[in-house]
Amino acid sequence: MAQMTISWLAGGNFYPTRCLAGVSRSAFYDVIVAVMDALCECEDRRIHSPTESSSRIKEIVTGFMKISQDGNLTDCVGCLDGWLCQIRELSCVKVPDVAAFVLGHY
Repeated sequence: MAQMTISWLAGGNFYPTRCLAGVSRSAFYDVIVAVMDALCECEDRRIHSPTESSSRIKEIVTGFMKISQDGNLTDCVGCLDGWLCQIRELSCVKVPDVAAFVLGHY
């Protein structure tokens, strides 16, 4: 169960992962939900934000906004390093104006 979830969370395709484990598609997702629920219930493994004063939080928010492109990152008080958000390139076949969707604020 944990191996399938770790593989999937690391960006692995569900198909080879579930085939190696010998489970059906629905069983694969049942396992993912069960493991994620167990992780969420584990108090020791939760990510906790630091306790800061309201003035310090405002300072942090302002700092993130200043370093973001055109000040687009608002109300952010923290970030996790090491996470990659995969962005799919749109094609003009799917949307009439690709530039309207790709602003570069990521």
